Order: sequence, then structure tokens, then C-alpha cells
Amino acid sequence: MKVILNGLFILSTVFNINLLFAKGVWDSVSINYPQPTSFYFSDSLTGWICGESQSDTYLVKTEDGGKSWKPNDAPLSGELITGFHFINKDTGYAFGTSGLLLYTDDKGEHWKKLNKGITGNINSLSISKNQGVITTKSEDDTERVYHTANGGDKWELKLSKYHDDICLQSDPLKVSFISSNGIWLSNWTYSSDNGVTWTDKNNKLTSHSASFFLDSATIFLIGNIMTGSSTKSVRLYYFYKSKDNGITWTSGPPIFLPVKALHFCDELNGWFISEGNYVFNTEDGGIIWLEQKGIRGDKFQFINGHFGWVMGDQKLYIYKNNTTPVFYRPTNKKQNLNIEELNLNFPIESDASLEITIYAVNGRRILKTKSMSYKNRLYMVECLKKIRGTFIIEVKNGSYMNCKRISLR
Repeated sequence: MKVILNGLFILSTVFNINLLFAKGVWDSVSINYPQPTSFYFSDSLTGWICGESQSDTYLVKTEDGGKSWKPNDAPLSGELITGFHFINKDTGYAFGTSGLLLYTDDKGEHWKKLNKGITGNINSLSISKNQGVITTKSEDDTERVYHTANGGDKWELKLSKYHDDICLQSDPLKVSFISSNGIWLSNWTYSSDNGVTWTDKNNKLTSHSASFFLDSATIFLIGNIMTGSSTKSVRLYYFYKSKDNGITWTSGPPIFLPVKALHFCDELNGWFISEGNYVFNTEDGGIIWLEQKGIRGDKFQFINGHFGWVMGDQKLYIYKNNTTPVFYRPTNKKQNLNIEELNLNFPIESDASLEITIYAVNGRRILKTKSMSYKNRLYMVECLKKIRGTFIIEVKNGSYMNCKRISLR
């Protein structure tokens, strides 16, 4: 394998090389409404988009998978809807700023405004059977947690603290999971008695990038680990999984970039949105993550591993995957390839102390070198090993350090 850097990173080899992307098919529809803030689909055809225009806020509905949209009957008085939670295909809630809480029991055809004494902007809502949790944040940065034991008829304030006291992260406090066993909040605060008392469950994971609860026992997490000296450190992101409600964790591959949102449909099929709104997918439980080429968005929803949506800039991307996952297979086919998709940008400062390291996703080092040939600002290093799979390319040059991910097959 040859590595060449000139602000570009190019791979060529006598073995078959290709970028490996997920085998699903993406389609897209335009969103002809200003500043969409959130969306939700109750099935493959029925969905809502909310947002704000220059003069007002809006809620629109589609019944044909996003091809057309029409205004939805919702009693809005300047409040902005920021999220949805449906209990079943007929019954659900929309929530937003200024304690906005809307309710529907006719598949979102009509919405009723509820006055439940909720203070602040509602950041999240979750109801499981009769239990439910709402989290809010006020303009003075006070975070509040409300709980219901009767399916939402009555909400009681259970926790009220200043943001810096309750949150270990800058994002607003949200409910992560609720079941008969307890309530998890996004800052890893846990309650087993319906919000009466709360316990810090951070353990050694004092900071994390994103997490997702599949059920009351299975948790996926992308966390932060600091390595290196105090003067020169690199922030790494690792994929973790727990099968015992966060008591013990098994670590997976490094992610090497901050993650904004994480979701798993089952124990194999998962998605995350990274910094820069790049979308990644796994079909093997988080061992290999594949970037979805050309898809950019800041919000997503997936019904299962085969169907979902990503909302980008004035676009709604629709994902369909009815294929069987493709695994890496050795090949004896020899050919010289120079694949444009493998170009990676690294802003090289100088030819001094340039170092390239190639890692497998399990952290095993494949190649490390400081011996470079220098010609016309091109850096080249040769690796005679036959390598296939997903790899992390780490480049260090003076004070500069960056990592990027490629997949070869």
C-alpha cells in the first residue's frame, strides 16, 4: 500500500481497494418551508415538520411520504414545536417552547393544547405505559424534571436545579429512557422511585458524546477518553456497550470525532450523526461504522434497520435497505487503482517530524513510520501488507494531529 499526502491523502495498491458504504438506497424530497426545526413520522407515509417563518411558527403534515405537505390544525400562538412523542399510531404529543404541550388522538389530524403547569422550554418527553417524564429549561438556565404516574393527566415537579449543578454537558437535560425499573436522564442521573430521589451513575464515564438506551438493560455509548500529556493531549471517542444497565461496559472501536446523536434500532443496526452533520451506519453492532456518502443532516428517525429519515438543510433524506449486509472477503484479483473517493485532506505544516500511523478498528497498529520521501510536497510511505477492512489513518506533523477513517475491501 502507498500513502501520499499533499493536503490530499491518496491510497493505491496492487490489491482491490474500494470505499465500502452501506448498501441502502437514499432518496430525497425538498422541504419548501423556512427554518424547519424538527420532524416525526408515525409510519412510512404519515409525518410532520415544524419550524418558524419570519412572522410565525408552523406545523405541516404529509400523508404521501413527504412528496406533498399541508398545514396541520394546531393551536399555536407563537410557540415553536421542537419535538414529538407518539405512544401509538393514533395517540401522541408535540412539545416545544414556553411549556407548549399538544395532544392528539386522531393520528395528528387535530391537536389540543394542554395546560399542565409546565415551566420553561420543553426539551424532551417520554411516556411508557402510565409513567412519563418531561424535562425543561428556563431562560435563567434552571433545569426541571416533571413526572406523571397516570399517563399524562397530571404532572408533578420532581427536580429543579440550576443547569451547571445538574448537567455534565452543555446540551439541555433530556430523558434518555423510562421503564418500570427506573428513569435515566441524559446526564446519567438515575431514579428508581419515580423521581423522588436521584443517583449519579456516571462511574468512570464522567463525560460522553452521545448515548442510546435500547431497553432497560442494553445501553450504547460513545464516550470521551483523554490521552497524552497535559500540554499535548488528544481527545478520543470510543464506542461502548453495556448489557447490564451500565454496571459493566465492553469497549469497541475508536470513533475519532464528536457525535451529536446516536440511535440503535436493534442490537446490530445503529446510526449516529457526527460533528459536521455527517451520517454513519453500522450493521454489526458498532464494530464497523460506514459513512453515508452525500447525506448531511442534524436530525434523524429510523423505524427499523431498513427504513428511516434524515433531515438536512431544506431536504428530507429517505433511507431504504432491503439488502443483506456485505462482509469483507479476500480477493486474488490484482489491479492498480487510484480511487478519488479515498482523498483525505490534511493541512501539512512542514516536512519535519511527519508521522503516519495506520490502526485497525480494534486499536491494533498496522503501520507506523517517520521515514518519508519528499518531492513536490508529496509524502509517500509504502506498506507491503495485504490489508482489508476499516482503518484509522492518524497523521502528526509538528503540533498538528488529525485522524480519518477509511474502509477497504
